Amino acid sequence: MAFVLAIILVLLTVASFVVYRSAFGGASRISTVALSSNGDVVFSLYDFGEGLIANVTIPGNTEVDVARSLGSWKISSVWKLGENEKVSGDRLLAETTTKSLKMPVTSVSPNFVEKSKIAYLKFNTKPAAVVDIDLAKSNYLARTKLGDGSLGYKVSGKDLPFELRTILADSRVSKENLNILFENRSDEALIETEVGKVIDVIGGKVASVVKGNLEDTDCTIYGSNKTITYQVLASVFSCKTKSKLDNYNFDIVLRVGTSFAARY
Repeated sequence: MAFVLAIILVLLTVASFVVYRSAFGGASRISTVALSSNGDVVFSLYDFGEGLIANVTIPGNTEVDVARSLGSWKISSVWKLGENEKVSGDRLLAETTTKSLKMPVTSVSPNFVEKSKIAYLKFNTKPAAVVDIDLAKSNYLARTKLGDGSLGYKVSGKDLPFELRTILADSRVSKENLNILFENRSDEALIETEVGKVIDVIGGKVASVVKGNLEDTDCTIYGSNKTITYQVLASVFSCKTKSKLDNYNFDIVLRVGTSFAARY
């Protein structure tokens, strides 16, 4: 019996390796967020090129500004709130983590291939390559009285911990150094600032911002699908993707409308 189990384990490992190599190569990254059994939220980043895993624990009693204009809630309640609002708990938690904590989530619900790749990385990663960060121990969160009168945490307004910023920054995006135009076609004046902060964390930079006519649209990213920056931004902000605009002198145009502002 033990021999059969060993063979099965070897076959699963080989299968995972094949999926890992053929589907992704060795340079991609995936970030996820999930509600743990104790009520805390765990943001995880899997860097397949570097062979690195980072797990960031966000205390469940951290009060956050929930995406989709749903108000301030403890982050432990966001998943259930999403289910109640017919949004999907996974999606609302991912959007809120990206918006409120500036920790970009690229995969809301990992598919089979992504799960296989994550499993392979976990199986083959040495403990020294696993980074665990507790946000409660950083000055990024401030312990304070929350809206419901209980003690908890709020985002302090300080920068993300240096160690975390280093992990979140995608060197591939930084090396591309593409010119990004943010085109605001919504009625939300601060949307470019908030989105720009997330892009900055990733390693990109908004070169210019323009205000366009109001459009009842979500977000669309124009550029070359061969660039990492284009792919990452599309994943983080769930944008439609289109080819580069010929009449714009920018590598990437990120155009957002009122529907995007409403869900962000």
